[in-house]
Amino acid sequence: MRAMILAAGVGSRLGEITKDKPKCLVEVKGKPLIKHVIDRLKEAGVTSFVINSHHFGDKVKAYIDGLKIDAVVLYEKELLGTGGGLLNAKDYLKGDFFLHNADVLSEIDLLALYKDHQKNRNLATLAVMKRETKRALLFDDSMQLTGWSNDGVTGNRYGFCGVQVLSDEIFRFLESPGSTIDAFLRAANAGKRVVGVDIGERFWADVGTPEKLLRFA
Repeated sequence: MRAMILAAGVGSRLGEITKDKPKCLVEVKGKPLIKHVIDRLKEAGVTSFVINSHHFGDKVKAYIDGLKIDAVVLYEKELLGTGGGLLNAKDYLKGDFFLHNADVLSEIDLLALYKDHQKNRNLATLAVMKRETKRALLFDDSMQLTGWSNDGVTGNRYGFCGVQVLSDEIFRFLESPGSTIDAFLRAANAGKRVVGVDIGERFWADVGTPEKLLRFA
């Protein structure tokens, strides 16, 4: 089982905390964020990783190399966006795979998400939850993606969790630089199954600001 971890973010919202390190190496409870994500993915059965990097990319590579896991780190000289970063990893991701933000901590049942994806033969299976967000995704009653909340499209509003399982068919819809969400919308408009799975009350946190980090100190 394979996974890509999106770790190229500069982490500007963290201010001084990321002055001398990448966001993915900021520690929570004595462990870098990216190690929390790797451990969760390994528990779900992932054995091979792709990680993109940009800000302090040399430190990301050194840390990952030190873990002695099956992983490749792809350095982005210029930020490619989530979609461009994923497209850049195309040669390493075949079949179905996880895509996980490096700054997301959760208790999402990753293996169940993966099995649901394969059972329903989805192109993309997105972990979502009911929460307040300015950038809600919209789904119809069957949880098929229909649009962004700011597109003037109606639908059931959900916050995206930054955790998903994808088929390698997604590469047909990606652009570089670009966004994975834009690719999901293109795929959905083409009639592909881009489905949201509500994680309900399971713990989830985007650890992207100093205030959020303090909650886990």
